[in-house]
Amino acid sequence: GKKWTKLTSDAIPKEEFDRKAPQGRPIKRGSVMIYRGRLVVGTGATGLVYTSPFHEKGTFTFAAAKLDLPASATLAVAAVVPDGSSLAVQVRSAKSKDELAKAPWRGPGDKRLVTFAKGDAWLQVRAVMETDKERRRSPIVKSIVVK
Repeated sequence: GKKWTKLTSDAIPKEEFDRKAPQGRPIKRGSVMIYRGRLVVGTGATGLVYTSPFHEKGTFTFAAAKLDLPASATLAVAAVVPDGSSLAVQVRSAKSKDELAKAPWRGPGDKRLVTFAKGDAWLQVRAVMETDKERRRSPIVKSIVVK
C-alpha cells in the first residue's frame, strides 16, 4: 500500500489476540500480517496498527530484463484465480531498454504464445489483476516463466 490508515491505538484488541493464540496463530506487534482479510502492519514501539486501503484492481510490473530472446516463446503462468477475479499477463519487448519503456503491452496469443521482433533483447512482463468485489478475493501469482 502507498497510503496507510491508522486502525487502532491499542494494537490488536486483546480478545482477538486471545482468540487466535490457542489456534497457534498469535498476532504479534511489530509484524506484517493478514488480519480479517486485510494486510496490516503493527508497530512494535507504540503498538499502533495500520492498514492499507482495499484495492479492487492492480498491476504488478516485473523489472526489465536483457535476455537472448527467441522468435517466440510460451508464457507459463502459475496462479490461483478465485471465481469472480481475473488475471491477465502482458509482455512488451524491444531492442533497447529506452525503447522498451515506450513499447506497447500485449497479451499472449493462443496457447500463451508470445512472439518477438528480430533483434529484441529486452523483455518486461506485468500481471493485471482484478479482485472479486463481493468476496474481496484476489488472484495470487506464484510464478510467470518465459519458456
